[in-house]
Amino acid sequence: MAALPPISEFTGSGVTEGDFKTALSDLRGFLAGLLGAGGTSAEALAALGAVGAGVLSKSGDYTVAQGDRGRLIESTAALTLSLPEASTVGAGFAFVLANSASGDVVLDPYASEQIDGATSLTVVPGGNGLIMCTGTAWLSALNNIPVERGTYTPSLIDMSGNSVSLSPKSITYVRIGAQATVYFNFMTNLDTTGLVATDDVAVTTPFVNTSHSFSAAEVKGLPSDPGPYLWYGVSGMGYVKIRNTVTHAPLTVADLSSGVTDIVGGAFIQNI
Repeated sequence: MAALPPISEFTGSGVTEGDFKTALSDLRGFLAGLLGAGGTSAEALAALGAVGAGVLSKSGDYTVAQGDRGRLIESTAALTLSLPEASTVGAGFAFVLANSASGDVVLDPYASEQIDGATSLTVVPGGNGLIMCTGTAWLSALNNIPVERGTYTPSLIDMSGNSVSLSPKSITYVRIGAQATVYFNFMTNLDTTGLVATDDVAVTTPFVNTSHSFSAAEVKGLPSDPGPYLWYGVSGMGYVKIRNTVTHAPLTVADLSSGVTDIVGGAFIQNI
């Protein structure tokens, strides 16, 4: 890049018209090297390496280059993003990562260098944020909490291993990190055929509980137990029981009226 001409080349007492024109030419060369020769904001951002300098989409493994400074690098597939040598790109080199894929992106620093104190960093689907070089290592400022939205078909089960599918009922859940909200709603006319009457009754969940957890539940059509109720998630199990909040007793299969009892609603917060 051309050097910035000193002020004396513009204002010195002996500066001629030719000298002044030369200084202006040198100044333009300097500005073109600093901000780009096109004179556009996009080119200036790219030349400076400022965040927002451009967008680069990748669907396969890629090594970040010096020219990617300031860019948004979007992953459209699971891949490994190799980081350049920290001393080569220098302190302050940064880019933005957005994982738009359904799989993970692995950030792999050069040789034995580290990112956030580790030899690699996994960015989950939907993760995004800033990746910056310190000159000797890498740091991240990421939104890297896994978010999953889905549906599943629950089953009504007893504690003896018997189950009745509640198909075609589809239950929605939203998982954020280590917690999921399961939206139990309108599971009507529950069929208990084949379940052991004296067993506790439960509804399967999309994940296994890692701790005991409780949420309010609304159940209708129980002839012998007026409630109120709550969902009771048992640690280590992929189901929730329905528990009376007054007696603390779980409902049994016999408490339900087969073909009559409805689970009207209740969002269960599942620790996973």
